[in-house]
Amino acid sequence: MNVADRCNLYVHRENAAWGEKRKRLPVTLVTGFLGAGKTTLLRFVLSNKENLRIAAAVNDFAAVNIDAQLVAKESPADGSGRGNIVALTNGCLCCSIAKDFRSAVWTLMQECDQGNVDYLVIETSGVSDPLSSIRALEEDFGKMYRVRLDSVVTVVDIDYFLTLTKKDGSLPVAFQSQLKYADVVLLNKRDLASAEELAAAETGVRQLAGPGVIVRTSKFCAVPLNWVLDVNPATTGPQLVSHEATRAAYALPDSGGKLRSTESIEAALKGENQGHMEEDHFGSMVVESSSPLMLSRFQDLLGSKCMENVYRAKGNVFFAELPHHRYMFHWSGRQRFELAMESAVGAASVQLVILGRHLPEQEIRQCLEPPSTIPTSLLPGLLEQAHALVSSDCRFDVIARDDLASIVIFRLTGYREFSITLSEATTIHGINIDRMNREFVEAVNCCSGSTLLTGITHQDGQAALCYALGGDVTLDAVWPTILKEADKIIAMFFHAVRGCKCGW
Repeated sequence: MNVADRCNLYVHRENAAWGEKRKRLPVTLVTGFLGAGKTTLLRFVLSNKENLRIAAAVNDFAAVNIDAQLVAKESPADGSGRGNIVALTNGCLCCSIAKDFRSAVWTLMQECDQGNVDYLVIETSGVSDPLSSIRALEEDFGKMYRVRLDSVVTVVDIDYFLTLTKKDGSLPVAFQSQLKYADVVLLNKRDLASAEELAAAETGVRQLAGPGVIVRTSKFCAVPLNWVLDVNPATTGPQLVSHEATRAAYALPDSGGKLRSTESIEAALKGENQGHMEEDHFGSMVVESSSPLMLSRFQDLLGSKCMENVYRAKGNVFFAELPHHRYMFHWSGRQRFELAMESAVGAASVQLVILGRHLPEQEIRQCLEPPSTIPTSLLPGLLEQAHALVSSDCRFDVIARDDLASIVIFRLTGYREFSITLSEATTIHGINIDRMNREFVEAVNCCSGSTLLTGITHQDGQAALCYALGGDVTLDAVWPTILKEADKIIAMFFHAVRGCKCGW
C-alpha cells in the first residue's frame, strides 16, 4: 500500500468516526456554455443570499479571470475580513487545474468548520465538462469526503442553443456533457426568444439532458434561490405580519438531495471522460495593454472575419477617443455585445479575454493596433457627413460638435414625431430621455449584428451616444440597424403619448 492510499485510508477512518460531528459543506455546481449567464447567476445569488454565508469558486479558462473580478464586486469581505472568493484561473476545471480545485474546496471546508461559510457555489468555465468535478465532489474519502453536492445547475442561452444546433447539427462535446449531467437547467435570456423558440429549446434540452432534469426559464438568471440551491425559507418562530419590507431568511436542510437527479449521479459516477478539449479545439487569448484602444478599430474588429470563431469575449476596455470613460465589454451568443460604462478609476489599461475555436490570434491583435493618424484635412468631411445623417432624422439630436474630434455624439429624443416639445415630453408625459438612451444603446448592441454603439455621459450630465469615425465600418452602413431599434425604443417610451399635449 503506497503513502497516498495509507493517507486516504486514515482520513476515511477519521471521517467515519467523526464525520457526523462535523458539518458537511453544501455545494452547487454551476455550468453552462460560453456566455450563457453563469456569472450573472452567481452575482444574483450573492446579491440575494440574505442570511446565508456563501463562498464562491470561479473558474476561467483564460489566463485572466475576468469573472472572478465581477463576482468579487457582489461579495464584499464579511466581518472576518474574508471575501470568500476563490479564483481558479488559466485552465479547465475538469482537466489541468483539478488539483487546485480540490485544494480550494478543502480550504473553504475549513471556513465551514469555523462557521464562516454555509454554502459553496462553484462556477465552472464555459468549456468545462462537469463530469470530473461531479466525481470529485462525490468522493467517499480524501479531501472531498465532507462535501455535499446539492445540485448541478446548467445555464443555457436559449437563442444561442438553437443557433448552434441549427448551424452545426450538434453541440460541442463540453456543451452536451453540461446538459447530460445537469439536475437543473435554466433556459436563460427568455426575453430574447419567442414562445416558439422557447418551446423548441426546451424540447432540445430535454432530449440531451437526463430523464430527471428540472427545466426552468429565466431572464438575467433572476430566480428564487431554492431553484438552484437546496435551501428552504425559515419557518420556525412567530410569523410577523407587517406592511414594512422584511428580508427573507433561509434555512439549510440537514441533508441535501431535493434537486438531485438519481440518474445524473449514477451516470456521472459510471461515465468516461470524453477528451472534450481535444475534440472541441477550444482556445483563449488575452489582450492586455497600458494604452487605450482606438474605438474605431474596436468597432471594425467586431464585424471582421477573424472573429467568426469567437464564442465569448469579456474584459475592461478604455478608448483613446473617450479618455474619461471606462467600460466592461461582453460578447456572447450571436454577436450580442454589451458595453457597460463604469467609473474611470486608475490607469487607462486594457484587459480583454477572447475565447473560441482556432482563434487567429495574430490577426486579432493586428486589428486592434492603432492606425496611422487620420489626416486632419479629412476630419471635417467625415464629421459633416455624420452630422448631416443624424440631423436629417427627427428622432435624433446632435449633442456636440468638435471639428478636431473623430467621433460623433448624438442623442435619441423622439419627441418631434409626436408634435410636442422636449420639455412637454419630460414634464407632462414623464419620459426619461436619459433612461431611453441607455436602453437604446443596450438594444442596438444586443441585436445580433456587428453594430456597436458606445454610451457616454456628456459633460452636461446627459446620457448620449457615440460612434467613432475613420474606421472601415461607417456610420451610414450601420444606420439602418440603429433606426430599426430606435423605432422600437421610441414606441416603448412614448406609447402613452396621444394627440393632446395634456397626455389624455
